[in-house]
Amino acid sequence: MLYNTVHYATMNKKVWDSFPKEIQDAITKVNEEVFATASTMWDGKDGAKGENQLGLDFAVTKGNQLITLSAEESARWNEKLKPLQGQYAEVLNKKSIDGKAVMGKISELTKKYNSEFYK
Repeated sequence: MLYNTVHYATMNKKVWDSFPKEIQDAITKVNEEVFATASTMWDGKDGAKGENQLGLDFAVTKGNQLITLSAEESARWNEKLKPLQGQYAEVLNKKSIDGKAVMGKISELTKKYNSEFYK
């Protein structure tokens, strides 16, 4: 769950609101264009859904071995990671953020989008 880094930039909402609409539209357009290109590149390098596995192919040609986990082994690994998710929820709780709710939402969205995109 959540093994890839998400790339993003942020801006203070008051600063954004201070820009004229044409500037906001220009920034939005550029962001959409960059995201469309970057997401395609990311999927290609990541080998998502078996598409364009350039990175995987490169690793194998360098002598690395591809090991595909069985469903049972994958479930076992996921079970071993659950305490880390609980620990992260505790970190959030200490910051006055509902860690259990955040981790629940992440889990919910992961299941939703995995079933949608990785059939």
